Amino acid sequence: MGSLAEMMALTKAAGLDEGTILEVLGESAMANPLTAAKGELMRRGEYPPNFQVYLQQKDLRLALQLADELGVPAPLTAATNGQYIRARQMGLGEADFAAVRAAYDVDAHQEKDGV
Repeated sequence: MGSLAEMMALTKAAGLDEGTILEVLGESAMANPLTAAKGELMRRGEYPPNFQVYLQQKDLRLALQLADELGVPAPLTAATNGQYIRARQMGLGEADFAAVRAAYDVDAHQEKDGV
């Protein structure tokens, strides 16, 4: 979900049509029902809860704890967890976990503005 959110934010920042990019993705090896459904939510910026941000972030935190206990590096999980923490800080804890897209949009906006 974090990778999809990042891709959608990059698509928007590049001035590309998000709908078209989702269609292309739907015809690729990455095509699956979750990507199609959550990508559309991200495109519309609507996040009715199905599996909330706070639950996804809890699961990421548990995965990081297990990785630490087992001595397995998990840098992608750690980075994704950071974006879910940011989404919670933005007041999106009860929104669908696709709302992590908003955290990427904030980062892109700040970068563009030189913040």
